[in-house]
Amino acid sequence: MKSPLLKLKKLGLHKSETEEILDRFDSPHAGGLNQSAKDVEDMKTCYDGLLSAAAATANCAYEFSESLLEIGYALLETTVVYDNGETGEALSLLGRAQIELQKLFDDYVS
Repeated sequence: MKSPLLKLKKLGLHKSETEEILDRFDSPHAGGLNQSAKDVEDMKTCYDGLLSAAAATANCAYEFSESLLEIGYALLETTVVYDNGETGEALSLLGRAQIELQKLFDDYVS
């Protein structure tokens, strides 16, 4: 009865077959494959950086939009205090303009 180890050795590759396989990996095609793998990795890194920058830009636009809304409401509240003539009208106009800008930035963020 043969041991399982002897059976396993027979299934293994002979030394010449192993060298032949290794020679295939040293062929000129392997250099191109390695370069392609490096290029793909570089593209992935670049794409990850681009996504990160886009997320940061969207976050900044969202925060700016929120600030515009707060300023607009503050200007409209101040209008009540200066409800006499040109000052009240100017503050009201600025407040409404801030709120309109906020709506535009909300559309941009979306």
